[in-house]
Amino acid sequence: MRLANEIELEHIGQRILFRLPVAIWSMLLTAFAMSLGFFMLIPLVSVYYTESLGFTAAMVGLALAVRQFSQQGLMLVTGTLAERVGYRPVLAIGMLIRSAGFVMFVVASDLPRLLIASFVAALGGAFFEVSARALMATLVPSDHRTRGFAMWSLASNVGLALGPVIGSLLIKTSFSAVCLAASVMYIVGAVSTLLLIPSGRQSRTGIARRPGLIKTVGVVAGDRTFVIFCAIMSGYYLLNTQLYITVPLETQRLTGSTSKLGIIYLVNSLVAISLQFPLIKLASKRLGSLQIIVTGVAVLGLALSAIGLGAGFPAVLASVALIAVSRVLVEPVVNTSVAGIAARGGEGMLASYFGFAALSIAIGGSIGQLLGGWLYDLAGDLSRPSLPWLAFGAIGAVVTVSLAIYARTSGATRLEPAEAAAT
Repeated sequence: MRLANEIELEHIGQRILFRLPVAIWSMLLTAFAMSLGFFMLIPLVSVYYTESLGFTAAMVGLALAVRQFSQQGLMLVTGTLAERVGYRPVLAIGMLIRSAGFVMFVVASDLPRLLIASFVAALGGAFFEVSARALMATLVPSDHRTRGFAMWSLASNVGLALGPVIGSLLIKTSFSAVCLAASVMYIVGAVSTLLLIPSGRQSRTGIARRPGLIKTVGVVAGDRTFVIFCAIMSGYYLLNTQLYITVPLETQRLTGSTSKLGIIYLVNSLVAISLQFPLIKLASKRLGSLQIIVTGVAVLGLALSAIGLGAGFPAVLASVALIAVSRVLVEPVVNTSVAGIAARGGEGMLASYFGFAALSIAIGGSIGQLLGGWLYDLAGDLSRPSLPWLAFGAIGAVVTVSLAIYARTSGATRLEPAEAAAT
């Protein structure tokens, strides 16, 4: 009888261990599909609409800013919805909405229709992004979250590597082919989520007692230390978003070809893939969470300023590699820190904290798209191509100093240290 019980317990353990990796592998597939679809299309938008349809960089920046602000700005609402409905269904619905939005780019030949397509794509992102992060944080044990989010970043970087290359090949057929292929990736992600992630894998304890939207906003917005952190991090996202607006435009200007766009994103992702685990392991051993983030933001500012100080396309490639280093350092640690703060905020607040944190992406990313497009047009009018990059370097210095000062405050200790166990 004892032997039979031991065998039964062993089988139960094997089933549990089998389920968890399947769910995580599905999340990694979802991250890959989201990134592949996004980077097939979005890096080509600025070049296609300026070169083929005669839009100004500022007009394209406006459309991208609408996508950015709408997506991240709605995440507090969709995060609250996900807490009540469940992360898994909200994630799948968002992927399908994003797919529809990308299909709409096929007929978006003027600014109003481009803005509508951008908004629908953003709405899908608002549903799936916060749900995906919260679900990933739920599936991975708290003492391994940095490793889990590093794996998530790794899968995303593989999609980032392949997406622009595939997009650059498909656009030789037509821009419509790029839009349709990108939309299919989100259908793949939705199907993977529904089939491979068991519905019971997310925490649902106390779901009926979870607060409504207004109370949730009050609780999260009342977390002063967290709000200040999000406000400062909006500067990071202002800079990071240049990878999708001014960097492609500068590459087009220097090379005169869209074929080189695939190369810059390939370099960016290959650097991130190769350094994701060794770099975060080294940083976690030597630095705390905020120190890692400060270092990453400083590297980003230097990378962008180097484009203005460098000589041609090789300087862009070197800077893009440094942008990858910055992302490797910053993003897994930020996700882990937000999850740790949310855990202290109370049960049922995980997606809500991620949703509020997304406001820094909404504000910073939107300003970055608008500012980047405007500065790029201004630099062309003044015949001063280094102007945007020196401005971004100055902004990077301000954000770095602000984070360093913030790190010395007592409340900043609430940001969970990067776990040695995660490496």
